[in-house]
Amino acid sequence: MSILTKQIGLLLLVVVVSAALCSAVAFLTGSMADIEAVWTATLVTTPAAVFVLVFLFRYGTGPGVIIAATSLRFAMTIGLASYVVWKFSTLRTLSFFGSVTVVYLACLYVETWLVWKDYQRK
Repeated sequence: MSILTKQIGLLLLVVVVSAALCSAVAFLTGSMADIEAVWTATLVTTPAAVFVLVFLFRYGTGPGVIIAATSLRFAMTIGLASYVVWKFSTLRTLSFFGSVTVVYLACLYVETWLVWKDYQRK
């Protein structure tokens, strides 16, 4: 198993756990539509996170690369979330935007931790 495969596996595990926690909160406070919004938000956020991991693996973890990856990730997440909300107006809920934020921050934490571990290795 390569390092990238392990990193993507860890990222997806964190994504599923954070989405499950958001789903539990949505279940306790809302309806089934809120749970669907949570998982849609997870599907919106995940491709950008995986793309950034592949980007960092390919180009290294230098300061310029990290700034570029962070900018790309933010733009991809906001762009895809905006497009999905524009196409499906029923997703304009607090559950959707809250879940996008929670999953985005969880993925950002994993990526930061992996970059920190990479710096420790070198």
